[in-house]
Amino acid sequence: MPSKVRIALDAMGGDVGAAVVIPGAAISLHRHREIEFLLVGDRAKIEPELEKHPALKAASKIIHTDVAVAMHDKPSQALRRVLLPLLSPAILASVALVLADTVDNFVTVRYLSGAADTEPLSVKIYSAARSAPTPAVNAAATVMLVATLLVISLGWIVYKRLNQGGDAGSFVDL
Repeated sequence: MPSKVRIALDAMGGDVGAAVVIPGAAISLHRHREIEFLLVGDRAKIEPELEKHPALKAASKIIHTDVAVAMHDKPSQALRRVLLPLLSPAILASVALVLADTVDNFVTVRYLSGAADTEPLSVKIYSAARSAPTPAVNAAATVMLVATLLVISLGWIVYKRLNQGGDAGSFVDL
């Protein structure tokens, strides 16, 4: 006996969406009983179509998503509305890592900056700390510490807010 085959379908795909995808999945299920379907899309639009096909409903799981790319959307709109919200935690984490790496590896940054006219704040603080630090250096170090803590706190808050929805958009269940 063949094992179950799981197929994920964009139920909102094409010009008509669920009205065409669901009957097509029902035909496939009739021909191949070992198929399970993961129907990805707007639950409110998928469920009425799925009610017309009880066998498919029994062999399907709906994965709800509010985000969809319309046929008339430009690629830039699709990236901004769909991809950017998904990537924002990774972008924020990379900013925090670069900041931490710049602060931590100030010796490397110092030697790589060479004869540049500018130098990172962490290098200025380190250079001034070897002699008697001035109030300006102390203020700069305080600003840098507060900015670092602020970035870390902001990253944590954004991470928590984005993960409040549970498994929305998660592929772990696939």
